[in-house]
Amino acid sequence: MNDSLKEMLDLVLAQHDALSTRLDDVTEPAEARAVIAEMQELLRRADLVQNLLLIATTKRHPSVVRHRTGVMRDGRLVSMEVDVILDGGAYITLSPVVLSRGCIHAAGPYRCDNIRIDGRAMFTNTPPNGAFRGFGAPQTEFAVEVHMERIAEALNMDPVELRRVNALRPGDTTATGQVLREDSSAHEVLEEA
Repeated sequence: MNDSLKEMLDLVLAQHDALSTRLDDVTEPAEARAVIAEMQELLRRADLVQNLLLIATTKRHPSVVRHRTGVMRDGRLVSMEVDVILDGGAYITLSPVVLSRGCIHAAGPYRCDNIRIDGRAMFTNTPPNGAFRGFGAPQTEFAVEVHMERIAEALNMDPVELRRVNALRPGDTTATGQVLREDSSAHEVLEEA
């Protein structure tokens, strides 16, 4: 975030807080109207600053995620091949970290013994992209969930049941080699959803 934009927003918000406190002490209707008018102007300015922040700050990396999956008739995943391509923009910025996190999560919360995940961040002639909440995981998680829906449709299977069959359990090993302990909660989350 641009420091001067952040300073402007902090100033506007501080002024708003000060006016709110002042409004608590107002006894005359005319004075109250004046303070409210000042607050409305500050809110308008804060909205302008927020719009500038949205325009000026980096955005999530656009991505193309391709899945190819081997599935048994009962819905068990037996192989998964994932190709992740991120648009890094004109400069490298945080693309390596975003790509790493995206690839770590690309197989989703699903068990599969044979997984291959390839990832690339590409330089393009667009503004640089940055890290956002999730650091690349939302792009790849969304892709794997859409893919699971398509698998369920192709098998004429309930999508929730497909997820139940393949959800990681305690003792399973993730695509990155992590062995899950007893606190693995994929099934509990699925049941609650």
